[in-house]
Amino acid sequence: MLTQARLKDILSYDKDTGLFTWIKTVRRTDLLGQIAGFDANGYIGIRIGRKPYMAHRLAWLYVTGEWPSDEIDHRNRVRSDNRFDNLRSATHHRNTFNQSVRKNSSGVTGVTWDQVNKKWRAHISPNGRMISLGRHSSLDGAVAARKRAEVQHFGEFAPGAV
Repeated sequence: MLTQARLKDILSYDKDTGLFTWIKTVRRTDLLGQIAGFDANGYIGIRIGRKPYMAHRLAWLYVTGEWPSDEIDHRNRVRSDNRFDNLRSATHHRNTFNQSVRKNSSGVTGVTWDQVNKKWRAHISPNGRMISLGRHSSLDGAVAARKRAEVQHFGEFAPGAV
């Protein structure tokens, strides 16, 4: 298993930019002084030896000395932004709170158009249990109800809470 000491022996990490730079050649394709990493579905992956690692998990190991026990959440939702201040440990459940909007009629998670009542319906599902936030005449009213509930139920993991 990769250790902090081994990681620091081969890569340099800049906490302010979130970038890793090769300081020792591990494979023939590693270029000393070059930024390490490849695109892994929007995340940054770094291959050490024959094993791929996610850069955000390596950043956690590099700074704390320990592998993250849970998932690592990108506070600003930018998968490639591995600045240490942008990373936080999160359970899978908490990490799902800080996701981008899924496609729906309003463009806002937890706010949908109620075709029967001709109103905007807001809801939230903390801990897998749906809570109705009411029906609203305006989209703005439904969105505001959803945002208040996000702060109440998700705290620092509420979408957009950086």
